[in-house]
Amino acid sequence: MHARLLALGLGLGLFALGACRAPQSLDRGPSDDGLRRGAPAWVGAEEGWDKLERIERWLASGADGYDAYWRLQGELALAEGRLAFARTEQGSAAALGGRWDARLESARAGFERVTQDAEASPSQRERARRGLASLGVLDGAGDAPAAAPSGMLSRSAWGASRPVAARLDRTTGGYDKITVHHTAQVPGARFDGSLADSVETVRRVQGEHMSNRGYGDIGYHFLIDAAGRVFAGRDLAWQGAHAGGVRNKNNIGICLLGNFETGRPSDAAMAALTQLVADLRRTHHIERDGIYCHKELKNTECPGPHLAAWASNYRRGGPSLASLGGSARPTARPADARVSAARPVSAASSACAHGRSARCLRGPEGSRRAARVR
Repeated sequence: MHARLLALGLGLGLFALGACRAPQSLDRGPSDDGLRRGAPAWVGAEEGWDKLERIERWLASGADGYDAYWRLQGELALAEGRLAFARTEQGSAAALGGRWDARLESARAGFERVTQDAEASPSQRERARRGLASLGVLDGAGDAPAAAPSGMLSRSAWGASRPVAARLDRTTGGYDKITVHHTAQVPGARFDGSLADSVETVRRVQGEHMSNRGYGDIGYHFLIDAAGRVFAGRDLAWQGAHAGGVRNKNNIGICLLGNFETGRPSDAAMAALTQLVADLRRTHHIERDGIYCHKELKNTECPGPHLAAWASNYRRGGPSLASLGGSARPTARPADARVSAARPVSAASSACAHGRSARCLRGPEGSRRAARVR
């Protein structure tokens, strides 16, 4: 009798455990077929170059027929391994030359493939994002980044090229100004607010700045499209290249995608601009009289009359820093923070100021240089 009661109790207990077990995780693991086959041969192998080469060959051969989970695990293991070796070799990066840079780029490409793969699980995407963040610190493009607003499209989301740290200047002394720009005409851009067009436009702006003007990265810190999306541009750890020479110092650059010398920015773009300016002011203790448009700092028509009026009205009637929840900067603003408005300019000088004229391309970080017309 006692044995029968014990058996009954165990049966009820097992039933209760089955009924109350934790819900199945939404984080996908290997499929049933993947479990029956077991893990790939490289799993559990000793860490080192041999393992990375095995994974590389395995991925190149189509992951040996394994499902997406294991393929993505292989991508992550390979990228993380390359990153780990790059860390150990950082002190010898100069001697390794292009090999060290190539290792970082290979790791970056692997992490980005995982973040963009529709079959990646949440934990796999998170591993990839942590890897990309570590890469930003290692290659000097993101160490000690200044605070930036959340909820924007990251550089990896729009496919940014890697910055050239040797052409960039570190931010010193914080920020006390924000300058608003527009892109003016960008070849091939429709400015229709679609994600595909906006991503391609931001890439083209970065390409123009880095390839034709010799900048170390896209010149603006943030960009806004017609749908109100905010794109992360140059990291705030680096001084921008958007206002010209010394005017870039302590100056956050925001650029709206479009040509607003005649047209108006969309309501969504203006709402995003107002919110972004508020977030940046609160974070960096920027007073409302530190908000400018490009033409107030330089002889140009940028960003057109509507955005120029917005900047002027914002300085007069925008929210105070205290009302945004911010506090005043502990130190005085630099003497060059206030710049008088520039006189009106011709269409030719406007094209030159935007870099649209082949005779007036800019050199590294905003300095002018003569250019041969192609």
